Amino acid sequence: MIPNLRRSLLFIVLTWVSATLAGRAAAAEVPQLPDTPAGRRMNAYLAAFNSKDPAKLESFLRSAFSPAALAERPVEPRLAFHSQVREEHGGFEVLKVVDSQAAELALEVRGTKSGELLQLAIEVEPKEPFHVLGFRIERGGGEAEPPVMTSGAPLALDEARAAIDAEISAAAKEERFSGVVAIRRGETPWYERATGSANREAGIANRLETRFNLGSIQKFFTQTVIARLCQEGKLSLDDKLIDALPAYPNAAVARKVTIGQLVEHKAGFGDIFGPEFRAEPKKLRTLADYLKLFVDRPLLFEPGARSEYSNAGYVVLGLVVEAKTGLSYDEAVRRYVFEPAGMKSTGLDAVENESTDRAVGYWRPEGPGSPWKSNREVLPGKGSSAGGGYSTAGDLIRFVDALRADRLLSFGWTEWMLREPAPAAGSKTPPGARHRKAIGIAGGAEGLNAVLYFSAEDGSVTLVLSNFDEPAAERMFERIRGILGRVRG
Repeated sequence: MIPNLRRSLLFIVLTWVSATLAGRAAAAEVPQLPDTPAGRRMNAYLAAFNSKDPAKLESFLRSAFSPAALAERPVEPRLAFHSQVREEHGGFEVLKVVDSQAAELALEVRGTKSGELLQLAIEVEPKEPFHVLGFRIERGGGEAEPPVMTSGAPLALDEARAAIDAEISAAAKEERFSGVVAIRRGETPWYERATGSANREAGIANRLETRFNLGSIQKFFTQTVIARLCQEGKLSLDDKLIDALPAYPNAAVARKVTIGQLVEHKAGFGDIFGPEFRAEPKKLRTLADYLKLFVDRPLLFEPGARSEYSNAGYVVLGLVVEAKTGLSYDEAVRRYVFEPAGMKSTGLDAVENESTDRAVGYWRPEGPGSPWKSNREVLPGKGSSAGGGYSTAGDLIRFVDALRADRLLSFGWTEWMLREPAPAAGSKTPPGARHRKAIGIAGGAEGLNAVLYFSAEDGSVTLVLSNFDEPAAERMFERIRGILGRVRG
């Protein structure tokens, strides 16, 4: 199933791969796309995307998505996103068909400008008029992290540090990046830098201690509290929502959905974005406010049938946390996550509570090259259990340390956070057991983008926080990973 590409307050497990034109032989011929509903939509998309004509791309987007989808997310931000991709990668050269079904199609493509290999996928409705349900455009593919593929001569550590410094300087000068980069090799701090403006209007620069909006990285904190409740026997991933939250207003839905399905985005809940969200975002300050945006909607699919990214599901998980702890969500995540981890600068802030240590987000509503605007008017009044918390680079490293040292959860439940199966009741940690996973999490929306990548085995961390909209932090992360992949010794 191809996930919806919408990245607002997005939480994802990241995989990256980069390649150059020199690393691949030219394709002998352009593969023929299948004559299926998905194939025809993809052909139309590629024709519009590769035309370099914004009007053709806009026309495709208006016709390809249903009126309901365009009401939830208008053409303008969709066009801005695809224009950004076009600016970065150039056109798409199709290399091969990866997977093809009537309503789904995945391709391997190469950017004619960037030379990077990407996977381009589309999902359409199963019946006419076959409107587009989602795109996926990503570097590499699969859930397991592939090795970093790099080109160029091997680098010593000092050379790699200088190369990263040059990348950040160039991106800052060209207004492609504003924010903080922090890198730890094993247990040793290795690189730290802040650049750009935290508040352009007030003339405040970003600092290492600046607090950035994390977007959907907040979901990882919510999941941590859910794991703690399961560990304590107060909750089970198999519990129905109606049992965990008897007062849930839509009982028919709550009887079908489990806690585990909410965590894994398999519950059939939709998103929180749409006309109601955009009408008065400043009024969204409590989980109850967010719940009103979607509680009366029917499920998008039968729970467990497939996976579709859902901010709404994590709003509901926040309500479960409140019901099971007797605390507000803010208090619960502080007690179970922030305090034991020593995170003193992390939390959900009201949008109006600007301070000298908090970054204001900036984005280009009209697309690449257009004037920067602050994101004050598009942010909700306060973040939620689905996203929107603020934190610093230092606090996020403290979180990594607390998680991998099992100070937040037992060994088994920490493994679950690292994408292993949940521990069985009464199971014990094997002698000498160690966490060995590496994981990346990210968040992005208008005026914010953050990436946290860490190894639970050796403690290494690569952290990029930006107060520019996506993919500012993700693009910088990819370049840093490429440089680090060339380090020898």
